[in-house]
Amino acid sequence: MNKKELTCYDTDASRLIGKAGKAVFPKKVEELQQIIKSSDKDIVPRGAGTNLVGGCVPNDSLVVDMGKMNKVSKFNASKKTVIVEAGTTLNELNEKLSRVGFEFPIDTFNEGISTIGGMVALNVPGFRSVKYGRIRDWIESIDFVNGRGELMTVGKSDLMDVCGMEGITGIITSVVLRVIPK
Repeated sequence: MNKKELTCYDTDASRLIGKAGKAVFPKKVEELQQIIKSSDKDIVPRGAGTNLVGGCVPNDSLVVDMGKMNKVSKFNASKKTVIVEAGTTLNELNEKLSRVGFEFPIDTFNEGISTIGGMVALNVPGFRSVKYGRIRDWIESIDFVNGRGELMTVGKSDLMDVCGMEGITGIITSVVLRVIPK
């Protein structure tokens, strides 16, 4: 990635300006673990960059773009759950769920371009929150890689250790979400 391309990581929707030192694009958890273990720079996780508070604005940091970790798998109609990787956008998730007559009801204000990992990191409410609550209310478990490069899983009782923490406890890799029929 050249310097011109790297500048797109210098800011997010907050319009605060930083400086990205380098950007990496892991495709698998193992790659992310290796990146974290070997980096001597600050690490900034990044989804779609729709954050309004500057949470993914780097300071000569290593930007970890989660966009290539975007698989939706293990849909279970009887349990009404699906496993979603962090780089999956809300639109991508709902397009796939729509094919089987389901949807994820948390809807963001930015027309569905937010990534699931970013939504979890911010514990977004969405514009239907009066009826459906925040994203935390729809999470069964979260997988994330901590600052030592260890893959961790938190369930319902410990969701707040990751959900809403804006990436300071680790980088979210995947989430088990509850879904509803359309």
